Amino acid sequence: MAVGTLTAIAVSSVLALAIGLFSLRVRAIFFSMITLALSAAVQTLAIQVSSVTGGEDGIIFRLPLALMPSFRLFDSEVFGLTIDGKLLCYYLIFATSLVLLLLLLRIVNSPFGRVLLAIRDNEFRAEAIGYPVVVFRTISNIVAAAFACLAGVMLSLWLRYSGPDASLSFKSCSTS
Repeated sequence: MAVGTLTAIAVSSVLALAIGLFSLRVRAIFFSMITLALSAAVQTLAIQVSSVTGGEDGIIFRLPLALMPSFRLFDSEVFGLTIDGKLLCYYLIFATSLVLLLLLLRIVNSPFGRVLLAIRDNEFRAEAIGYPVVVFRTISNIVAAAFACLAGVMLSLWLRYSGPDASLSFKSCSTS
């Protein structure tokens, strides 16, 4: 599971770098149009490459034994709760979400985050001061892709499923 997560983060970061190098040079609505077009193209590609992605059906995978609902950590209840794999999976996702939130807060309050705020407020002024705007925007795109990829991994863990409709579409998915 860890190897797959690290591989997914690496692949998404490389793709974000490639997309960022092409799309972050444009401004305003054109950036959104390029990223939406690339998203639709990747979704179509994921459906067509069914040998790797499972096509429209996606991939159902087995969780590690400790995260399976049938796993019991203790034979008896603890504080009225049965500590099973589903509860462990829930708290793994909760802890990961909390760590991601704290990391994002740290990034926003770092010098890097201050430069991103300056770019957001007035891109021309930030460029005039001497900040390489395209470099900072590309790095922030890569960081955002890594965080989104980790959030997608957590969604896949909870659903025990990964497919184009769950991870690449704009439709909402049910997590029940």
